[in-house]
Amino acid sequence: MTKIKDILSIHLEEDIKSVIDLNQQDDKSVIDELDGFILTESLAKHLTDFCDFYASNTVQPGLWLSGFYGSGKSYFSKMIGFLLKNPVIKGTTIRDRFANKLIGLPNASLLQNSINELGRTENHIVLFDAAKATGNHGICYMMMAAFLKSLGLCDNWVGIVEFDLLVTGRYQHFCEKVELKYSQPWRKLRNINYQVFDTMKDIMLDGFCSEASFNETFDAAKQRIQDYDANKLQEDLSRYIDMNPDLRIVFMIDEVSEAIAQEKINILDLEGVAEAVAALGRKIWTIAIAQLQLDDVINGTNVNKSLLTKIIDRFHKRINITAEEVDTIIRKRLLAKTTEGNEILSDYFKKNS
Repeated sequence: MTKIKDILSIHLEEDIKSVIDLNQQDDKSVIDELDGFILTESLAKHLTDFCDFYASNTVQPGLWLSGFYGSGKSYFSKMIGFLLKNPVIKGTTIRDRFANKLIGLPNASLLQNSINELGRTENHIVLFDAAKATGNHGICYMMMAAFLKSLGLCDNWVGIVEFDLLVTGRYQHFCEKVELKYSQPWRKLRNINYQVFDTMKDIMLDGFCSEASFNETFDAAKQRIQDYDANKLQEDLSRYIDMNPDLRIVFMIDEVSEAIAQEKINILDLEGVAEAVAALGRKIWTIAIAQLQLDDVINGTNVNKSLLTKIIDRFHKRINITAEEVDTIIRKRLLAKTTEGNEILSDYFKKNS
């Protein structure tokens, strides 16, 4: 006898994620999340709104994307990240895979054109959860650490040195020297705590710098993290953009309001970041993802609103996600049938109607 679970397209024996992890980027997870995403009419309007804003000539490239727990804001944000980055998975780009989501929606062709406009720029995406990130050094280094990791570098003092090698065009040569001497890739050796300092010093002294200079670099890298602020973030991002003039860097920071409530992020520091990155124009985008709307976050602090004009200006564009069209999601996600299941159900109905 056929059971209900046998005609559904969803696999009930598999765990259904209740929370979306922004950092989970392996091919299988990306495909599963893309397949499970339902683009409702309201989300399609939000997506159109975002695409048009991203393609505009705005002088304040920041977005505050809010929605209460369970509204799907993180899921929606991750889809935005995929569409911006547009990786190729199993021979097909994300934008091509996403095209099926638009079938049956009003103005589907216009939305497709808006999505295609995202490809006019090269986008580097930096995703992280502020509530889960280490907040020992504030939002400025939290963003820099996430940026370093997005480049495949370490997020500690080693990453600071690696970044300097990268922006001065020496990192590839450094990695080649490590592998030539140790017969192992640098990215493997740097994870061995008791070897990383000696390995880096050994290679750096082989044509990169003197011993005194290396010791100064080591001390400076550690101190830089301790003193990291909005000006240093602006300086580092500017150095990277100078190397990649056609690139846009998009920071997608999840759970911002929660991190502020946990005091991992000081809202005045976020104000400083907003002011610092504004000097870099449309090269740096900031998407803050939060459970609370920006006005509610500001009103919930003891800071005078007049002192937060930069953050208000930075996040002038706001999108609020609500849990609408639940029935659409249930029908398309939970109750969707396989092709064979539809045939079985149709035959059953004809026989028993």
